[in-house]
Amino acid sequence: MQDDSTPIFDLRAIEMHGDRMWSWRWVKRAIDVAAANHMNALVLHRNDIIDMLAFPQRYFDVAEIWARWPVRYHNIDNNRQYLRTIMKYAGDRGVQLFLEVKEISFHDSILRRRPELMKDGAICASDPFWWEFVEAKLEELLEALPDLAGIIVSPATRETRVTISANECRCPRCQTTQPADWYRDLIRAMFRPLDRRDKILAVRDFTYTSGAQGEVLRAVSEVSERIVISLKNTPHDFYPTFPDNARIGDVGRHRQWVEFDTWGQFFGLGVFPSIVLDDLAERFRHSQRSGVSGVIARTDWEVISDGSVFDTLNMANLTGFARLCWDSDATTADLIKSGLIGPVATAMGGGLDEERFDLSGHAEAASALQTALQRSWEVMSKTVFVLRHVFHEDCMFPDTQRKAWMMLTDIHGIADWDASLEGALHLTQAKLQDIYREKDEALDLVQQLAAELLRTSASLPPQARQQIDDTATLWVEYVRGFRACARACFATRFHSEHPNDISRAAATREIANLDAYRHHLAETLDGTRYPYLIYWMLDVERLASLVADLQSLTGMATSSALSKVIAEG
Repeated sequence: MQDDSTPIFDLRAIEMHGDRMWSWRWVKRAIDVAAANHMNALVLHRNDIIDMLAFPQRYFDVAEIWARWPVRYHNIDNNRQYLRTIMKYAGDRGVQLFLEVKEISFHDSILRRRPELMKDGAICASDPFWWEFVEAKLEELLEALPDLAGIIVSPATRETRVTISANECRCPRCQTTQPADWYRDLIRAMFRPLDRRDKILAVRDFTYTSGAQGEVLRAVSEVSERIVISLKNTPHDFYPTFPDNARIGDVGRHRQWVEFDTWGQFFGLGVFPSIVLDDLAERFRHSQRSGVSGVIARTDWEVISDGSVFDTLNMANLTGFARLCWDSDATTADLIKSGLIGPVATAMGGGLDEERFDLSGHAEAASALQTALQRSWEVMSKTVFVLRHVFHEDCMFPDTQRKAWMMLTDIHGIADWDASLEGALHLTQAKLQDIYREKDEALDLVQQLAAELLRTSASLPPQARQQIDDTATLWVEYVRGFRACARACFATRFHSEHPNDISRAAATREIANLDAYRHHLAETLDGTRYPYLIYWMLDVERLASLVADLQSLTGMATSSALSKVIAEG
């Protein structure tokens, strides 16, 4: 057991995204949870948040802004006061505030002031004005919010208005600009105003390829060793089946922070439990060995309006995360058990503190819930992944075979980061049976867990019982749905690679089973009024799209095979 005076990591942060950061109830909850669990930082993540806090007045005086954009004027003033209040409340509790952004971002007024930034309908990413503009934004931001601890930035993402990573400008300068040089210039423009005020700049390696990752880290090293490198715990998004990010421990003399997902953006969205504390503990040990000084716990995702770790059973991931920062020997069973003492959130998304109840007087129900949580990752890992490969789209069913295969091998291909898995989905009859077996195991296990939850929930208060029963019942449907999708997709893929009457019959049967499940699910959900995330994750229309696509592919494959037989006489 680590002594409370010696935490394993210096920075222990909670990260929030999107609209929740503009709700005082949500932010206060996050700060209170952070303080109660010995965490010392809050990260507010919105791509364009600096544009919501700075005009900048270097290009627009107040009179012009007031005359042309009065609503923006008041929004910026309001946002500054709001964040000052947050920083006071957080500071009183020992919690510092960071902003996380994706740059370059800007308000449309800049294009009006600087029309030369547009070239043949595209924004010129290499115009030197951008470095002046970014520095001006940061200067104004820090004047307005002097207590801000620092900025975390992702310079290589495609999710910004201006980036060399997805530059559409074809001017000669853009065509000769090297990505690493562009990243360096952006990072330098942000670092200067922050460094002058002894604020922290942390640069995230939010990239899609190992090549881009290397360019970003090289650019950081060219600017200053005082810049923090912030790494995802896995090299691509937050997939627990992926290996450790290879750059952890390989960033030269820079301080390192590592970011983790405690909510479940890629493993259940918190709607269905998925406790990854075993994985967190092992990756914490790796981070500690690699000299990491800070860890960040993601709690939500800006795309999802009403979803956060705070109102789900996955809250055990966050409280366990916090304790692991102090006690590296804590077991998953203990971490889950401690999370079930006192009010427990059971809502399947839908809002802050949707439903909370106390399990202390319900030993049998608490035991069943603890068992379900302890084995929940075993279920989810065999549901939305296929032999460690990503088979889902933000936890939704695949809607076409092509997209499913792209997720598996291209967009989120694990082989780019783990060479041993190159060709791991090359389909043979034996491999097909491995996939089927994995999905069968997931369904068998979730049915066992759900049955025990349903059996023991009778003693709970009515609303709590309803929450548990709905979660258990729909969890089974979710696993059953992915099982049907996987069997149909891979049977069809196998038939396309091994066309014969037997593989055709097998694919046809699996597609029919998927279609039958679609009808069953539509009937199950008809007339229900669940939080909208349920319909995101159990989307009947996506299943209809997949069925139609697989039927079309099977028909084309069959026609092609018959034509070949006829041609060969």
